[in-house]
Amino acid sequence: YIKILKQNFPSSFSLKGIKIALDCANGASYKAGPALFKSLGAKVYDTGTSPNGLNINLKSGSTYPSKICRMTKKNKAHIGISLDGDADRIIVCDEKGKIIDGDKILAMLGERWKRKKILKGGVIGTLSDPDTPKNVIGAILDQTIRGADAPYIIATLLSNSKNASNGFIEIKNNWSALLELMPGWTASRILDSLPSIYDELLSEEIKSFVNENPLPSAEKITRQNIERLDANIKFKNTIKDEFINTKFEL
Repeated sequence: YIKILKQNFPSSFSLKGIKIALDCANGASYKAGPALFKSLGAKVYDTGTSPNGLNINLKSGSTYPSKICRMTKKNKAHIGISLDGDADRIIVCDEKGKIIDGDKILAMLGERWKRKKILKGGVIGTLSDPDTPKNVIGAILDQTIRGADAPYIIATLLSNSKNASNGFIEIKNNWSALLELMPGWTASRILDSLPSIYDELLSEEIKSFVNENPLPSAEKITRQNIERLDANIKFKNTIKDEFINTKFEL
């Protein structure tokens, strides 16, 4: 596997002199991750490389990014890389322990691939650009984005607090066409975003729409995610009420 990964680099490629802090989350990359970077000449400071079957992602990995930030600064590494348990997600920080926004990573890769004429289309960010929802849904509809990937991307749009409302409008307006492109077995993954929504008005709109436009064979998943959505809104309102009713002494 390491040999296959190294084939992506020129034979002369070297990381000699580069210090890398690496968190493997006690998961799939615990051997291959450090071994790959070391074989390329890097000095590696690793953690999360002692899995016991129970500690995967436990206070480590990309879902616990503060750890890699501390490690990077402590060891004066040039970069910090934090993977999740199955090594398909990544968080990167710079030498100062500052998290690098995922959109910036996409932009850097996109710019390089465009220069090398590898990139045939464009790059769509997912954070604060108000045009992102329209661009994303358009890319799904013209099949620039695969139908099998669409539910995960749509879920990301809905769970993004900066663009969720705009995303929902685009999704609702193109719902029938989107369903035709998404495989039935994966369409329900859209609903995975519901427990991440804390906007009360938006949650009511989404619940109403989902109930009126049920996904095929997803009744149980729909019910479970709506229950979790309701619990989130209730929790948010409880915290808000407690904060309002708390007297602070200056």
